[in-house]
Parts: sequence; structure tokens; C-alpha cells
Amino acid sequence: MSHKEQSDRPVTIAWGGDVNIGRRFHYRFGLANARNALSRIKPLAEADLGIVNLECVVATSGAECVDKGERSSYYFRARPEMVDTLLRGGVDIVATANNHSGDYGPEALVEQGKWLDAAGIGHAGSGRTREEAFRPVFRRAGELDIAFFALDATQKSFAADEETPGTAWLDPKRPQDWAAIMAPRIAEAREKADIVLVAIHWGANNLHQPDADEIAGGHALIDAGADAVLGASAHLLQGIEIYKDRPILHDAGDLLFD
Repeated sequence: MSHKEQSDRPVTIAWGGDVNIGRRFHYRFGLANARNALSRIKPLAEADLGIVNLECVVATSGAECVDKGERSSYYFRARPEMVDTLLRGGVDIVATANNHSGDYGPEALVEQGKWLDAAGIGHAGSGRTREEAFRPVFRRAGELDIAFFALDATQKSFAADEETPGTAWLDPKRPQDWAAIMAPRIAEAREKADIVLVAIHWGANNLHQPDADEIAGGHALIDAGADAVLGASAHLLQGIEIYKDRPILHDAGDLLFD
């Protein structure tokens, strides 16, 4: 998406979808072409602000096989040095609200924030408490101030509460509640930002179209004040909807996944 600055230069924000720097990527990370995998994607690398959904946890701590309530679960954890792939690719912000950020438990999820902070990569969607998980991150893009929220509607067991770290989770079966939950948070962010973006991890894998609840949820987030909704989760590209003159990117698919 682009917005005209006062200098009349377009400001470009790139949403890249799912990025997993864990799993089999570990075996190729030492190769230059793997470490630079994202840097070859010019729209992301050259954007004023590059944003992706980080579909893993970056940590050294934690325990695998957290019960996710699934028949067959996948667990994705990346070594801290693999954040270099994000930096080389021009990633400025990552969404950490998804069904893999809690794969190694709350300790690893909190540790991830420290590695991302050390790398200078903004992150939203998880935290030590529910309030922290729902906070936006702010970044500058050209002459514009951007607020970015990240939400998950796929893994309830990872949801943060007042005492347990986790993600900013919204009930996928109650999209009618989303506007009330997000409207005050977006209004507060709007006091400091020119543009408010909301990333949402939603829906089942491998579907080419969003379902009715996702469509209603996207509308609710726009009704709450978001300037754009940035979707991920299906691992496939889905449609772009314009609602009240604002874009809903239902799913950007996989950008870097083994």
C-alpha cells in the first residue's frame, strides 16, 4: 500500500505473509543464498516498512510438545542468530500472534521478545500479559507514523491472560465482538499514528478463500478504525477485499517456508 507524503514521494508498506526461519531452514542457514533468502524479494527489501508474520518462535529456552489440542502438531523454533535473515531482508516489524509463537511455552515466547528487541525489529501480538500482547508497535515510514497491531484467532491455548504470557487472541466464532475489543485500542493508537494497521492470523490451512466468519471479522476490524487488515494463516494467497474504502488482505500466503 502507498500513501503520498508531503514531499509527494510514495511511502510503501510491504506485508509479506508467513515467514518461518526454523525447522529445516536450520540446515541451510550457513549458506549465503539461504541467509539472504528474503533480501532477494525486492518489494519487501525496498519498502519503507517491511512487515511479516513470524511463524515460529526465536528462542533457546522452552520445551517442545506443548499440548496444542491438535491431532498432529508442528513445532517451530529458530536459533537467535537466524534473525539475521530478517534483517538482511529488510523486515522492520514482525507479527508474533499465531499458532506457533507459543510452541515452546511462555518462557520461550518472552525470550523471543528480547532477541527481536536486540535486533531492532519491532514486534506485536504477544507479551507477558494480555494487555501487553494487545499493544501496538510504532514505527516511522517516510514522513508517516505507523501503528501496528497483531492478533490471532487460531490457537486459544496460547492466549495471554493477566498472569501468563501469550498472544493477543480473539474468538474466531465471535467476530461481532472484535470491533468493541479493538476500537478503544485503535483510537488510542491513532493519537500517535497517521496509519493504523492490524495483522490477523485466522482461518484454516490450505483454503483459497476466507470463510464467512473471517469476512465478518475483517469488517469488524475496519469498523473499529483500522486502515488496513493484513491476513495470514492459510499458507495460500487469498483475495483482497475493499471494505469502506480500506483494504482487507485476507491472506498473503507463505513468503519464506521450507
